Amino acid sequence: MSDRALAIGQVLADHFRHIHRTVMADTPMSNNALQVESIGFQLYADQVLGIVVTPWFMNLVLTAIPGQSLPEGRIGDRRTLPTPAGPVDFMIGELPDFGRLDTCSLFSPMFQFVDHQAAHDTAAAALDALMQGPPQQPVEPVAVSRRSLLRGKVRGGA
Repeated sequence: MSDRALAIGQVLADHFRHIHRTVMADTPMSNNALQVESIGFQLYADQVLGIVVTPWFMNLVLTAIPGQSLPEGRIGDRRTLPTPAGPVDFMIGELPDFGRLDTCSLFSPMFQFVDHQAAHDTAAAALDALMQGPPQQPVEPVAVSRRSLLRGKVRGGA
């Protein structure tokens, strides 16, 4: 993993910790069993991708590598990022004192998580699945006789 990507994840976690302590503290939207954490921040497609977990949401986030910018877009519009698991839609946004931050909501609110470890494990599994793509279906071997092969037919009527 890139130190730059990890540093961006830490900046975002610090930002949301501040929000948790000030704006979101003791709100009914927050699951008090959870904390703020950045998970799996990495360079991907010339951008930084990771997951932010808070007591009130879990978002896949996408931001620019420092010194670069994300593709043009208006706040509130959607943009699609191709991933190994398929296309993912992000909402273009901006975070005060941070800048452009595109997000894809995974969970909100967060009451289905009994503790922070469950939220962390879910985020890590989601990111792994996103980066690995869909599971490959095993290919069943098909028995083919020489005669069927020459006639363009395989056993089983295919």
